[in-house]
Amino acid sequence: MSAPEPGKKAARSTETGDHSTCAQQLRDGMDGIDVTVSAAVPLIVGPYTTEPFACPHGTLFWIEPTSEQVAKWRAEEAG
Repeated sequence: MSAPEPGKKAARSTETGDHSTCAQQLRDGMDGIDVTVSAAVPLIVGPYTTEPFACPHGTLFWIEPTSEQVAKWRAEEAG
C-alpha cells in the first residue's frame, strides 16, 4: 500500500483480494507503534497527520498514532 501522488485519486484495483484486512495490514506494518487507521478524513490536521495510504482496492486510509502512543513518546522524551 502506498500514498497516492498529491492531487491524484487512488486507482481502483481489478484484483479480488480481501479488502477486509487492508486496515489491519497497515496497523501491523507499524512495528510496535500504536496507531489508529481510518478511512475517514481527519477532522483536525495535527503534527502526526500524513498523506493517506491507498489500498489495492482504492480506499484511502489515514494513519495516526493513538493518544496513548503520543503520551508514551512524551514520557520517554522527559526521561
